Amino acid sequence: MPALSLVVLSSIVDAMPERDTDATPSSTTHSTGGGGSPIPVEQLTAGQKRNLRIGLWLFAVYTLFYTGFVLVNAFAPEWSDWEPFGGLNLAVIWGFALIVLAFLLAMVYGFVCRGDGDDSTAGNGDQSEARA
Repeated sequence: MPALSLVVLSSIVDAMPERDTDATPSSTTHSTGGGGSPIPVEQLTAGQKRNLRIGLWLFAVYTLFYTGFVLVNAFAPEWSDWEPFGGLNLAVIWGFALIVLAFLLAMVYGFVCRGDGDDSTAGNGDQSEARA
């Protein structure tokens, strides 16, 4: 069976069209990346640096929450069986909380890091004016 899977996978890969790796996509010409090389921190505007700091702090919050989840399940699995309420064990509640936390942190980041009049949003235009 594994040999058959490899044959099928090989035939799919062989059927794929060749990709031109020498072509430069137009998105690499943007100053904020979009598939190109990363921009050195020294070239970031003050607004971009602020957004970067906020993003890293939010990432750290999520990482701590996730690390706690992994450590509890790895080293104290009996805690995962505890049912604090509703017949759901701690692992399920914590897992759903991770999903909700990721969504909430994304919303916080989007709200806090939206255009603040800095030149980091230059060229994007006001979305409300673009619709009118």
